[in-house]
Amino acid sequence: MTSLARTLVDVSRRAPLEVSVPMLDHALRPVKSGESGVRRRRVERDELTSELERSATRIGLSRALSAIALADGRSGSPGEGLSRVTMHRLGIPAPTLQQSFHDGGRLVGITDFWWPDIRLIGEFDGYGKYMREEFLNGRTPAEAVIDEKRREDELRALGTTVVRWGWSEARSPRKLERLLARFGLVG
Repeated sequence: MTSLARTLVDVSRRAPLEVSVPMLDHALRPVKSGESGVRRRRVERDELTSELERSATRIGLSRALSAIALADGRSGSPGEGLSRVTMHRLGIPAPTLQQSFHDGGRLVGITDFWWPDIRLIGEFDGYGKYMREEFLNGRTPAEAVIDEKRREDELRALGTTVVRWGWSEARSPRKLERLLARFGLVG
């Protein structure tokens, strides 16, 4: 049996970034209230790098270093992590994650990706937030979609542009590149 940090490092040495970065994102995120047991276990970035340095083998070292460098505990979902890996491979500038937007003192929303220089918001849309009870908070899927549309309208009213994508684009460099090139993010 190995520690969580050791297990994460071992997987990061062998797995593609598309697998290891979302896994590391989750392990680096802050513990949420109410989480217990295995769901409560987290690591710090320095634990991962220390574990990597202690290892006797050099196999997969650069892959693991890349995964640890790209991982971010602010990432909200595996789809966001996968999107960031695809962006990284395309040379797209790293966005700010989980940016809060306010209108006066009222929170309009927290976005997945934010490129402030071009006032572009990127949103990864998995189906979970429209279908899973834990995200619906008593709403129907239709109400969730309508609420999301209103939120997006309010974000645009703040002088931003919003672009959305899903799993298909996050998995396909060609599709994500084509989508984000419209906003000047791809050279």
